[in-house]
This record gives sequence, C-alpha cells and structure tokens, in this order.
Amino acid sequence: MSLKTLIVILVLIAHSQFAQAQGNWGGGVDDEPLHFGYSFHAVNSQFRDGGAADKLSKGVLGFGMGFLADLRLADNANIRFNPVLNFADREITGVSTKIESLTIDFPLGFKLKSDKKGNFRAYMIAGVKYSRDITKKETFENNPVKNMRNILSYETGVGLDIYLEFFKLSPELKLTNSFHNIIDSKLSPGYNPHYLKNFQFSLFFE
Repeated sequence: MSLKTLIVILVLIAHSQFAQAQGNWGGGVDDEPLHFGYSFHAVNSQFRDGGAADKLSKGVLGFGMGFLADLRLADNANIRFNPVLNFADREITGVSTKIESLTIDFPLGFKLKSDKKGNFRAYMIAGVKYSRDITKKETFENNPVKNMRNILSYETGVGLDIYLEFFKLSPELKLTNSFHNIIDSKLSPGYNPHYLKNFQFSLFFE
C-alpha cells in the first residue's frame, strides 16, 4: 500500500469519526425520552398598573436558579418543567422602597424546535407558570405593598440550542405576564390592580 493511499484512508476515517461525533454532540440528549438539566436566570421584573393606562413601573433586576426535566414528544416537540428559586424584587410607582420577593416558580412549557442545522437548532416555547411567594413573614409584613402569595402567569419565548461536545447549551429569552392582579387588595387598600410583567434571560445546561 502506497503512502498516498494510506493518507487518503486515514483522512476518510478521521472525517467519518468527526461526522459521527458531530451527529451525537450535546451528549445525545435529544435522543433520550426524558433528560434533565439545570438553569440560571436573569429577570427584569415590573408591575403593570391596570388602573393607569397600563403604565409600567421601573424594572428591577433579579436572578434565579433552577432544575430542568425535559420530556421528548417527537423530533421537534418537547414538554419542559423547570422549577426555579427566584430572587426578584419589584418597584411600584408611588412607593419609595422596593417590594422584596422570593418565589418558587413552577413553569410548564411546550417547546417547538426547528430541524437541526449543524450544531444549532432554534426553538419557540409557550406555557403557563404557577409561582408561590415564600418571602419570610417579617419581610412580607414590612413590605409597603403586599404581594399575593399565589400567582398564575402565561409565558412565551424563543431560544437557541447549541450542541457542544458533551452537553447542550440553550440561551433563551422569555416574556411572562400574570393572568391576574398580584397586589393583595385586602392588605394593601388604595392601590390599583397591578399585574406582573417579567423579561427573563436564561441559560440551560442539558
């Protein structure tokens, strides 16, 4: 066998192995019926004043950390459950201090994905989220305006799956709006109904 032939064979083998690795990059998570991951979130939290021509309050930056469970429905569709511990204070017009908030969020979303192009795949996500405010009693009582303890919201967003050699990284942008007024009118008399509006940037590691 000539040296030239040997080099050609080695190049073909290397190319074949590289192509195979590319196809399974991301740790093969897309082929699993159920897989897990974790997430980090930056949240810009606002109030929308329902009694003042939908005026938005100043945004306050918070952060969260979460766990992810992803159920594969089809090649291009998944159901995602992403419980998050969220530290996101809020600011309301006419109140000089921030309203402290610590919530556990339970979002359930439907993820619709494009076909994979190389090591990338775009997606859209939509769903609902239940949040439970677990701010400690002393802080809750000292807040100038009292939040509702239970909040139900709807969410929409877009993201990009990036397939690295051993895991998948997914940056995501999401908009969240509460279905209902989240100010406790009994404990905070004199305030208009206020709705929660969040802009969230997330990084998922799967």
